[in-house]
Amino acid sequence: VAAFVTPLRLLSVVNNELVNVCARCALGFHWCRLAIHQWSEGDVGCVVWDGALVLGKFIDHKNCTGEWDTKKSVLELGSGTGIVGIISCSFGNDVVLTDLSQFLPLLDKNLEENRSHLKGKARARTLEWGVPLTPHVFTPDIILMSECVYYEKAVDPLLKTMTELCGPNTEVLLSYEDRDNEANSAAVARFLQGCRQHFVIDEVPTEDQHPDFSSHDIHILRLKPIMQ
Repeated sequence: VAAFVTPLRLLSVVNNELVNVCARCALGFHWCRLAIHQWSEGDVGCVVWDGALVLGKFIDHKNCTGEWDTKKSVLELGSGTGIVGIISCSFGNDVVLTDLSQFLPLLDKNLEENRSHLKGKARARTLEWGVPLTPHVFTPDIILMSECVYYEKAVDPLLKTMTELCGPNTEVLLSYEDRDNEANSAAVARFLQGCRQHFVIDEVPTEDQHPDFSSHDIHILRLKPIMQ
C-alpha cells in the first residue's frame, strides 16, 4: 500500500485536551487533503492502519464510479482516528463514529480539523462492544469497521454489538490485514467463524478495489445479515 502520508506535527491528550505528543498526517485525495492526528504512543486505535487506508480508498473509488450511496446512514465501529468515517462523511453520508471513551478526544480533534471538508453530519460517540446498546444508538444502513479484530478476547463482544446494531438491510463493510502473529490469526479465525453464523460474507476482489490502494494481505469483506 503506497500511502500518501505526510507527517506535520505532534499532539496528545492531557486532561482531555490535545497537546504536543502525537503526529499528524495528511492524506491526499483528488478533492482535498484530510489532516488526521495520530497518537505516537498507545496500542490499537491510535494510528491510521493500512487496513483503514485500503477501506477508505475503496469507498473513495466507489464514490468516483457512482457506486457509493451518500444518502445512507453510517456507523463506524472502533473508529480510532476516524479516518474511514471521515472519508464517508466527506462524500455526504451522515456518520456516527464510535470507540471507547479514551479515544473520543482524538476523534473530536480529527472531526474538527476536517470540518470544512464534511458534506454530511458527523459526531463521535462512546460505544463499548458487548455492552447493551443505549436508546440513542440507531440501526444504520452501513456499518464500517477497519482493523477491529486484533485480540481474541474482544471477538465475542464485537460480534454481539454487530448483530445488535444490524437491521435486515444493514450492510457491514470491513477490512483486516493478515499478520504473522499466531494470536492475531486465531482472533481473525474466531471472528470469521462467528460472522458465518450471522452473516452472508462476500470478499471484495482486488480488482474491484482502489487501483493504487490495495494489497494481497489486506481483505475487504461485505457482510449482510442472514434472514431468520
